[in-house]
Amino acid sequence: MKTRIRPVAIVIHHTATANPRRTRDALKKKNCSTHFEIDTDGTIYQYREEDLMCSHCGSPNCHTIGIDITHLTGAEFSPEQIKAAKELVEYLCNKWNIPLEIHETLSGIYPHRALGNTKCPDNFDMNWLVNDKV
Repeated sequence: MKTRIRPVAIVIHHTATANPRRTRDALKKKNCSTHFEIDTDGTIYQYREEDLMCSHCGSPNCHTIGIDITHLTGAEFSPEQIKAAKELVEYLCNKWNIPLEIHETLSGIYPHRALGNTKCPDNFDMNWLVNDKV
């Protein structure tokens, strides 16, 4: 059954995989899902409609949009990924009236690590999403 949600926040993740195919395989094995993935070349893949609940971060799933960024732990994020993430976040914030602000709570945009014992999204600088300079 597909559960409809009203997103009020966005959670940023990194995949710890080398490409979207491996991400989809890993998510399937863990019985998890996400709304979007941004590949290293900046291509955005949408896996589920934004108003359908995904399994990407525990109890906040019922009101968050999950964005995964293709990224092997410790690697650098590409300028294309950063640009695509910024554009996607701005679009989603406008569409769903989500504050375009970085938070460590359940409003606006926040890193997965804000929810518990994880380093996700690795070395992704959340300020890239709200600053004019990328």
